[in-house]
Amino acid sequence: MRQEIPCRRVLVGPVAVVLLINALVEGPHTYADLVESTGFHRCTLARWLAQFRKPTGGYPKLVRIAEWHVDSLGRFNTPAFAWGSKPDAKRKPLSNVDRKRRQREGKARRRLAKVMAWPPVGVDRVNRLESLAASRDAASSNQ
Repeated sequence: MRQEIPCRRVLVGPVAVVLLINALVEGPHTYADLVESTGFHRCTLARWLAQFRKPTGGYPKLVRIAEWHVDSLGRFNTPAFAWGSKPDAKRKPLSNVDRKRRQREGKARRRLAKVMAWPPVGVDRVNRLESLAASRDAASSNQ
């Protein structure tokens, strides 16, 4: 079967398309979730989602952006797609000040966690070495 939509170079079977549609109907999924559930490559998935998101021939679009997820920098840049023709979700803009504040809070939390960790990294090893030496001394004195 030669598939003309959305790309001639990648042949996608009907079972994979059904898996994609079922995943989208279940609820919002990011690209990573959809790649895992369907087995598509991210580029192939992006082509298919782009075709599903276009309104064609008087029909509404089939896929929408249901929500935005936060990326590693604290920005709402990761779309989560869902089946439906409702309007796309709006991004929640974060100012640079807010992102920097979050970054500083995380840094402070990590620093506090490092300080609160007990026993310190080297102490445990030193105690073990001392107890090992003491047990050797005790064993040699008994002989």
